Amino acid sequence: MDENQWKGGKPKKLPQTIVSTLANGGGFIFGILLAWSAPAGPQVIEQENFRFFVTSNQFAWIVALMALGGALSCVFSGIIRSKIGTKLTILLFGIPIVIGWILITIPLNPAMLMAGRFLCGISAGCYSYVIPIYVGEVSSNDIRGSMLSLFQVCLTIGILFTYIVGHFFNLFILNIVCATIPIFYSLGFLILPESASYLISRNRENDADNSLKKLRGKHYKTSIEIEDLQRQNQEFKEQKKNISEIFKTKSTMKAFIIIMLQMTFFQMSGINAFLFFSTTIFIESGIDFEPGMASIIVASIQVLASFFSVAFVDRFGRKLILILAYSLMLIGLSGIGTFFILKDLEFDVSFLQWLPVTSMSIFMIGFAGGMGPVSYVLLGELFLQEAKAFVAPFGQVWNFSLTFVIGLTFSMMTEAMGTGPSFLFFAIFCVLGLLFTIFVIPETKGKTTDEIQLALR
Repeated sequence: MDENQWKGGKPKKLPQTIVSTLANGGGFIFGILLAWSAPAGPQVIEQENFRFFVTSNQFAWIVALMALGGALSCVFSGIIRSKIGTKLTILLFGIPIVIGWILITIPLNPAMLMAGRFLCGISAGCYSYVIPIYVGEVSSNDIRGSMLSLFQVCLTIGILFTYIVGHFFNLFILNIVCATIPIFYSLGFLILPESASYLISRNRENDADNSLKKLRGKHYKTSIEIEDLQRQNQEFKEQKKNISEIFKTKSTMKAFIIIMLQMTFFQMSGINAFLFFSTTIFIESGIDFEPGMASIIVASIQVLASFFSVAFVDRFGRKLILILAYSLMLIGLSGIGTFFILKDLEFDVSFLQWLPVTSMSIFMIGFAGGMGPVSYVLLGELFLQEAKAFVAPFGQVWNFSLTFVIGLTFSMMTEAMGTGPSFLFFAIFCVLGLLFTIFVIPETKGKTTDEIQLALR
């Protein structure tokens, strides 16, 4: 759609930015859930914060079950959203997360903590799948990439927020704050407009017109965009294929393999080991610096790095940013792995007290500045529209499944292999991901969907 087609003027960016930012609050809540275990772990494991003790193995299940809930909800949250719309879906999935936080705040036994995390994960899976779809639909073409990248930014801010509250307040206060935010988010989402794309799919043209005027400005000429959405909706209905027909296409199959491997490298880089157990890692390192503050510093750097991708992903291209990201993550993992190996061998590491924080910061710059956001950009760019409805849930289910495995087994890995070798194990996947990016992943910057499909054949 070019400027000449906007006879009523170009769409206003401010209303779209406000709506997209508020919607991406789901990323903030997701970040809270990912980070909660870092400040909570030292206060929960074999401590007397509750009327019962929690072992390290039980806490590993408490951490991991959030991801299992997310994997399950990715399967059906998209279907629910297609039936009742984004607004009611977010309101509906606000129920399990609130119940979950209540169970986490006033548990009677470890099973209640596990159930609470599982319920919170159900909502997190919905947010991570439904919100990017909604933001992509309410944003105009000229700002869609930046608006979609805000989900990762909000996620990193949620992580930082949790580390700060968890450091300066006790676990009960942290849980109360975490329980309150989803209530306001779910109710607040009701004031946001439903996407015109969804409304057209339900044959509600007048409502779609009103939605676009709220998002683009009251003087915006909506007829052209509505006609375009109606055409896309009709084509989608006419060309609807089953999953076996979709995967017969060589470009779709290759794109699917690329995304599944990229999501594997995404999780096996060790990102969630850092997020879930950062405070514990710093405690074990024996650094003089206060572990909670070290986590806050690393999370602050992560937030700043996440803005890098928003600003430069369309300037430098996907491959270059991914290559740089994998390289930085490899350096970070090698540094912290080497530190723990030297410490376990009883070398004097007093002169290397700076290395754990520095290494984790370098890793987070690579992940938040490139690996995290670019992985989701590729998920949105490599597939035709007809394939996205099938592939996106696959990718997210696989992502959450690996998060579950890492959350459950990281403590076991460190006990069996040692902390240093565990991080070097993750470094191997960064090497594989780097080679995979160089030789397999196509550059999608500035290319049309047809050009990308041609490159995949």
